[in-house]
Amino acid sequence: MLAFVFAAPAFATRTEHLIDAWKPTNYNVSLIFNDNLNELRSAKAEITIVSLKDSLAQIDLDFGELPVDAVSVNNQVTTYTRTTGLLSIKLAQRMRRDTTFIVAVAYHGKPKDGLVLTTDKSGQPSAVGDNWPNRVHQWIPCFDHPSAKATVSFTVTAPSRDLVVANGKLLTMTRNGAAPTVWRFEETKPIPPYCMVIAV
Repeated sequence: MLAFVFAAPAFATRTEHLIDAWKPTNYNVSLIFNDNLNELRSAKAEITIVSLKDSLAQIDLDFGELPVDAVSVNNQVTTYTRTTGLLSIKLAQRMRRDTTFIVAVAYHGKPKDGLVLTTDKSGQPSAVGDNWPNRVHQWIPCFDHPSAKATVSFTVTAPSRDLVVANGKLLTMTRNGAAPTVWRFEETKPIPPYCMVIAV
């Protein structure tokens, strides 16, 4: 009973998204880790969105507390506001029904949840996605609801000593000697956002 009383305020700040005005169809996520795997040096999520109604004027993405560096719509910088757990993006022009466009969010920092940055059993740095049930928005701006399925691509830049795995098929792994290695994965089947994970 006490646990419920103390936990209730934490859940009260977040409201459930419903697919009514827009939906994501693809996420193209780029993550660059620092050498100690204890923060994202830089990250970018490019989200392909379809408008489900006429005169769509704003996109409200679920997003945690990571600092935002820039937001754009179809490569045009745009304005945004932030409230707890939400990134609200104003569209420069209203979108008609069935219009497809790309929202890009650049950000960085150490997620407080969702992407667990810790050490493994051997004491080595590691990064592991742990999104269930709705924590992916702590490290990827998204429509964080199980019904909002989309395809996803990950480009992960990590220290050359590390192995990276992620959803879908490994497309390329580019080694640069002692410099960080770049891994690219692609999942072509739409999946819920909580299933979009990586591990380093």
